[in-house]
Amino acid sequence: MNIVYFKYYIRFLLARLHTKYILGKRKHSDIMKSLATLPDTVTGTYDDIMFRINSFSEEDRGITYRILSWIILAFRPLTIGELIYVLELINGDETIDSNNCLSKHDILSLCQGLVIVEQESGEIKLVREFLYFYL
Repeated sequence: MNIVYFKYYIRFLLARLHTKYILGKRKHSDIMKSLATLPDTVTGTYDDIMFRINSFSEEDRGITYRILSWIILAFRPLTIGELIYVLELINGDETIDSNNCLSKHDILSLCQGLVIVEQESGEIKLVREFLYFYL
């Protein structure tokens, strides 16, 4: 990720996370309620995202925590392909069935904007280093 893009990305992170949340709403009343209650700090937004993750089904919540754990605890940055592979292996499968794996879209959706995939390298990372301390 080039430095100009990265600075732009971080500067507008709060707006991007809020927009992603609002775009997930379908009804006008839900949109208006969400707009009225958006947190005004990055930490408040992370709290809100974690609340949403904790309200997932038990299965999705577990997958999301495994994804975040692998990203945080990996010795080196993982590519999205490596993460997909390791998530499949920890399910106890000895062979990888690509029809049964999570997709990049699934992973990004479950993580609610907390992670990004760099286009050039394919590495999946937390959206900000601060999240390493937050999580």
